[in-house]
Amino acid sequence: QIVSEYCILHPFLSGLQKEILPENTDVFYRKEIVSGDLTIPLSKIWERIEDRQRKAILSARKKNITIELSDGSQHDYANFHSRYLDTMQKVQATSFWHFPDDYFWNCCAHLGAENATLLHAKLDGETLASVFHVHQNDTVYYHFSCSNESAQKLNPVPLLLFDSILWAKSEGFSNFHMGGGYTDTADSLFYFKSAFFNNTVSLYAYRRIFDEERYKFLTEEKKRQETAELGAPKETEFFPRYRA
Repeated sequence: QIVSEYCILHPFLSGLQKEILPENTDVFYRKEIVSGDLTIPLSKIWERIEDRQRKAILSARKKNITIELSDGSQHDYANFHSRYLDTMQKVQATSFWHFPDDYFWNCCAHLGAENATLLHAKLDGETLASVFHVHQNDTVYYHFSCSNESAQKLNPVPLLLFDSILWAKSEGFSNFHMGGGYTDTADSLFYFKSAFFNNTVSLYAYRRIFDEERYKFLTEEKKRQETAELGAPKETEFFPRYRA
C-alpha cells in the first residue's frame, strides 16, 4: 500500500545505486557535498586548507585551546544536545533540525560506541565547541557540531575540525565525509567546509509514485487543508506534496 517513495542516494555509491533502480525512477541532482581524501600525506592536507582557516587553527593553538575526546557518558551527550539546540536557534534552523533529547545518545548506543565519536574544544575547562562524528569501514562522517557564540573569536571550530581530521587519519580512515551546506545551493556552511577540502561529490536523490490516483487524492486533500488554514495552497516543490 505504498503511495510514493523518496530517497537520497549514498554519495559514494550512487553510480551503482542508479544502475539497479527501476527504469521509472525519477533520479535528480540535489547538490554538491564536500569529501576529503585522508590517504594523502598530512602536509598535502594542510596545504589544501585555505590560508584564512590555517591562520585560525594556529591562532586557536596559541590560545591553548585543546581538543579532547568525550568520556562517552550519557550525561556528556545530553550536554552536547543542549548546546546543539542553542546553535540551531542561533542559525534559525527549521524545526526539522531540532532533534529529540536522546538523538545523539541513541546514535551512539545503536551504532555502537566504537562507531561514534564526540570531540570537544576546551579552554580552561570550558567547552567552547563540539563535533559529533559517526564512522565505519574506511569513512568518517562529520555529522553535527555546535559552538558557543561568545567564543567565535577564539576560533575553536576550525581547530576542532582540523584535529578531527588528524584523529581520523591516525585511526586509519581513508575518507572524511563532510556533507554540504544548509541548502541545496552553495552557502556559508558549504564554503566553510570546502575551505578544508576542495574535493566535492555530487549528491543525488530519487522519487517514485506507485499509486497515481491515491497520490493525487492526498495532494488535493492537503491543498484543501492549506486553503482552509492559510487562504491558499502553499507554493512548494516538496515531494511528496501531501506531506509538505
